[in-house]
Amino acid sequence: MKSFAILTLPIYGILASSNAFCETNNHDIRQYRDLSNSAMALTPARMGQTIEDTPGSVTVLKRDQLLNQGIETIPEALRLVPGMSVLETTGYSQSSGHDYRIAYHGGSALVPRRLQVMVDGMSVYLAGLSKIDWAQLPVTVHDIERIEVTRNPSAASYGANSFQAVVNIITRHSADVPNHEASVQAGNRNDHFAFYRGAAGFGETTLTFRASQWRDNGYDEALNAQETGSAAPGSRDTTEVSRFLLRGDTLIQNDTELTIQIGAVTSKSESEYVVSRQESGVFPDIETEDYFFNGQLIHTHNDNSETRMQAYWKRNTLEQDFRACSPAVFILPESYALLRANPDYFDALLNNQIPSGGTTEDDALALALMTRVQQLGTTAFTPVCGTLNQDYKDERQHLTVEHHRFLTPELRWLAGATYEQLKNTSETYFTGYAQQSIVSGFMNVEWKPVSALTSNIGFMAEYPENIDELVFSPRASLNWHIHDTLSARWVVNRAFRTPDLAETDRSWNYRVRDISPVIDGITDSIFADYASSEGFNLQPERIDATEIGILYQGKRLTLDSRVFYEDLDDLITEKPAYADFQLSNNGSGTVQGFEVSGRYPIFPELYWDINYSYQDHDFTSLNEQGLNSEHSGSTALTFDNNDRTITFSYIGHSDQMNNSLDRWKISWREHLRTGNTALELFAHIQYQPSDVIYAEPAIDLAIRYTHEHTTYAELGIALRL
Repeated sequence: MKSFAILTLPIYGILASSNAFCETNNHDIRQYRDLSNSAMALTPARMGQTIEDTPGSVTVLKRDQLLNQGIETIPEALRLVPGMSVLETTGYSQSSGHDYRIAYHGGSALVPRRLQVMVDGMSVYLAGLSKIDWAQLPVTVHDIERIEVTRNPSAASYGANSFQAVVNIITRHSADVPNHEASVQAGNRNDHFAFYRGAAGFGETTLTFRASQWRDNGYDEALNAQETGSAAPGSRDTTEVSRFLLRGDTLIQNDTELTIQIGAVTSKSESEYVVSRQESGVFPDIETEDYFFNGQLIHTHNDNSETRMQAYWKRNTLEQDFRACSPAVFILPESYALLRANPDYFDALLNNQIPSGGTTEDDALALALMTRVQQLGTTAFTPVCGTLNQDYKDERQHLTVEHHRFLTPELRWLAGATYEQLKNTSETYFTGYAQQSIVSGFMNVEWKPVSALTSNIGFMAEYPENIDELVFSPRASLNWHIHDTLSARWVVNRAFRTPDLAETDRSWNYRVRDISPVIDGITDSIFADYASSEGFNLQPERIDATEIGILYQGKRLTLDSRVFYEDLDDLITEKPAYADFQLSNNGSGTVQGFEVSGRYPIFPELYWDINYSYQDHDFTSLNEQGLNSEHSGSTALTFDNNDRTITFSYIGHSDQMNNSLDRWKISWREHLRTGNTALELFAHIQYQPSDVIYAEPAIDLAIRYTHEHTTYAELGIALRL
């Protein structure tokens, strides 16, 4: 707590003294949280700004835009963000069904871990596994108001993991949803989605309850990646996810707003493969349970200042059992004892060599193992099988307090502090549990010295306990309003990604239970293999980024373009893999390129959207090539007359993991209204000839849909009262 006090003292010194400088002006600070204003972005500097004033490029995706294009999942929605790399795959170990590997501006497909994803300000990153579980997100496209993507490093606003971009999923206010809404849809890949939401209000309080169920049967065929002949029937990759959410919004005495969300997500996923020694016929299926509480309190002091507090608790639990086999020598207690004391001694004995150079204790442990093996004879090398698990529990507790204030009509600032406690429990990954606290202080100042200029200066200072080092991430930008319709921006920033618990505190070994056949009375033991973070001395990853952008907002055409350069250093490029657990800061590289996005209303009822990204990657490690695409983009032509919507869209990218993507889709929505009742019919037809997906290189497996399923059709109906 001493570190917390040091970080927050200067910030709250400013808070305490700022009243003396505050001048009366006509600003209504609430307007900077107005989600109905399409030109407003809440995420980049945490305090709400018009797009032409933000310190970086921002993409705003709205619910109707996504539904018009037939997009039903958050990962698929992110394909509409220029520069976002989205790899659809089926995985192994703890990924199944329609798994996704998502990163901004490419990078590693093994463990993408440089993207911050939040739901209403609540991080969904799993620090114990260095990943985001996309199937377990607590919301669907139907729940969102908008998705704001800050397309540059944002550690100055959100700290670790906001390394290359921030995705903030903002859900609908409970006052904005129908009293009753139900929807069902199904596709020809034997997938389905069902959704219900109810709302009620009393006084200044509104409540909404939502429940949904989603099932995806996965891919149709599985084959060796090197084979060109016939494939086996589909792999075991079905996923079922159920989501529940209760949200309440209330206004207290007209100056305080309280939002509380309580949610749960449960899932069952089929999985076919974990390790090469896996016992056949016993599959490592996965069950997960997520629970969370997220509360936000905003108190408006006057038209010029407000204070916001957010507190949330989130717990993710996963259970995965499987059976694996190995020679009996690996489950002997003497083997594990020698391995932990001196791995070189253990390896020497396995290779029929005489170990040397160890301590007296090492010699004694080696002798004990050799004696036990001699007693067992050939039985020591008899295959035995046992039950192992990859269970874990990831918990996050978070508290943020921040203050937003106008000092003058031209000068405002936002400052705050955060305390976060992370805890991961797993007998496999951490031999018990690992935990850390993170304290941070942040500030952003917006100043308009003249009407044609907007400057932003911001920073975050954070202290992660697991690396025992203060990390400072600054950002500066200058926006020049050349004309009412034309503005330019220049942004420079430095961001860090601090190693998480999976990288700094890993103590990885497997306990084996229900061993059979029973060898020398052993039914429960620890497998003689071990992976640990000890001795890595990892440092934070660093990125220095510069962008120059042009924003045009005419009466009809809106066009946002930019050039960028990113210099990345001290990268941890290796995957935290059990068989070869070696992590270092030896990676580096650069990414540079050009991006453009825009909308052009051809007629009042017909508009055209376009997004494109060109990226040139140069990395020292091949591991950083997995999600790199030189060209990617999307385009959509939409007819919308309020009663009927028809959209023709295309999404594609050049080679990524040896596969390019081309996807064409036609989406249709028909709205039928009678009084307060609305009925919606919708259908999508998608053609994707390039849908061949490669899974983990370790198992050399290709997954694909059969020929008849390269064309995908979906029908649905929704009723609103």
